[in-house]
Amino acid sequence: MANLPITNVVNVFLNEPQAGISAYKVNNLAIFTKTQPLVSMTDGYAIYKDSVSVGNDFGTTSEVFKQAVSIFSQSPNILSANGDLAIIPMLLNQPATAGKFATSDIFANTEDITAIDDGEFTIAIDGGASSNITGLDFTSAENITDIAGVIDAKLTGAVATADLLSGKIIITSETTGSSSSIVITAYTGGSGTDISGETLFNFASGTATTGRALGDETILEAITRTQDLVFYFGILSTENMSSEMPALSNYVQSLRKLIFFPQNSTTALNYGGAFYNVKNASNTHTRCLLFTTGAEESRLMASAYASKGYGMNFNANNSNITMNLKDLATILPDENITQTIKQKCEDLGVDIYTSIAGIPKVFSFGANRYFDSIYSELALVSDLEVELFNALAKVSTKIPQTESGMEILKGAVRNVMNKYVINGYIASGTWTSADTFGNPEDLKRNILDFGFYIYSQPINQQLQVDREARKSPVIQVAYKESGAIHSTILNLFRNA
Repeated sequence: MANLPITNVVNVFLNEPQAGISAYKVNNLAIFTKTQPLVSMTDGYAIYKDSVSVGNDFGTTSEVFKQAVSIFSQSPNILSANGDLAIIPMLLNQPATAGKFATSDIFANTEDITAIDDGEFTIAIDGGASSNITGLDFTSAENITDIAGVIDAKLTGAVATADLLSGKIIITSETTGSSSSIVITAYTGGSGTDISGETLFNFASGTATTGRALGDETILEAITRTQDLVFYFGILSTENMSSEMPALSNYVQSLRKLIFFPQNSTTALNYGGAFYNVKNASNTHTRCLLFTTGAEESRLMASAYASKGYGMNFNANNSNITMNLKDLATILPDENITQTIKQKCEDLGVDIYTSIAGIPKVFSFGANRYFDSIYSELALVSDLEVELFNALAKVSTKIPQTESGMEILKGAVRNVMNKYVINGYIASGTWTSADTFGNPEDLKRNILDFGFYIYSQPINQQLQVDREARKSPVIQVAYKESGAIHSTILNLFRNA
């Protein structure tokens, strides 16, 4: 007897969950070093969870090992939140390079560019006088390779090429070394079409890179090289960073990372000194640390400080810590800190480790913002990015372009904000800023009750062009930092 399959009546399909991305490991530290490992390191880096392994790979007399000892001796330390220590050997004896200028991605602007027959801009090569490049006729160009060819034909002392992967035009000096450079600007006062604008070559968003002489890789170059090689959230080094400041500090400010910048000389506090320049550039991603005992000792203090701070577990209750008045294991206090030096450090936001009443303690200052404030803020932004991406990516159908769809996204944001309330970075309080959005009374009430306020423009008020592009309305979030008490004053009144 024939049997009809049950699928005539019932069909069951298993919807597999969609993949998302993991949270960023914001407790990861990296040490950049010119010390070469004693073992093969084919990946260009190695991950460590203990100092013994570092000693085996780099030797127990190396500064890399000493920094690892400082890192893993703290309690808490980076392991408290499953952080890793990445050690990245820098490249030695690198060849000289040429200066270059790379535009932003111009793929979307190709049609506008190929309509120009009288383009012009100004270029300065290797620090020489500026030259006006005129008469650029792109009308016969069919792609960005052809566009680069039009520019290249007009250049002397440099070549223009197209990067097909990034959509950028790259102009490279024909010389190498530290004086090799390309500077691109608009041709002011010309009679042709200025090609520097945002809808054309967008020079303002381009990137200029000065050439380098034959020698070892710099810390800045090593960070740039390893951005996609291994993830790290904090930067240490066995090398003296002062020669690379302020360019290194400026670069790290553009990243979602912190760099720990120790110095052992108080001249860094003076007008025009390294610490002074970091503060006045508002480079809050550079944590300045003064430890006068010695150069290597200052870097060991920075390693201990970084590990203690990066021991913050953002998934735990009441885990948000300030570095002020904390102990640093393995580090002897700096006994050379006078009241005058302390005041200078306070004025510039430079943290120190010294004795108070005979007890070693960190003094943390907020003139360049406090460490815990910046670190927590960067971690919060990273968590929001992951949570929102996963909200969009893990849904098996779609998030509708409706208020209920927006509630899914705002719910993801709310989850993260509540996490930071629990760990102590965010707390309820009074909104004292003049800036408001949404309903100002709702904002103030939510900040007072919960510590944060989430708002998005109603869907029915969204611009049609954004709706057609399938964008959500902008989500705006206000929150109140919990802060920390670092000192107190008590007035005692006696009555006989």
